[in-house]
Amino acid sequence: MRWFSADQYRNTIYDVQHKNYAEKHAVRNLHNKVAIVTGASEGIGRGIAGALAKQGVKVAIVARSQEKLEVTARELTGDV
Repeated sequence: MRWFSADQYRNTIYDVQHKNYAEKHAVRNLHNKVAIVTGASEGIGRGIAGALAKQGVKVAIVARSQEKLEVTARELTGDV
């Protein structure tokens, strides 16, 4: 039996679900659309913000933690 930390488990499940969902529910022509993502500093919100940004969506991110939000913003813009 393999043991996962909570973060490893969450990331593994998210990766599998995200790939399957993206393949089945591909939305076309998102380039230059605008999205507001709440809870974007971690978890599902962060994943959604990243996925939208990769599709060319202009993403406005909102979260409670300023520090975590700044890290997410740098990752989304490539300023890591």
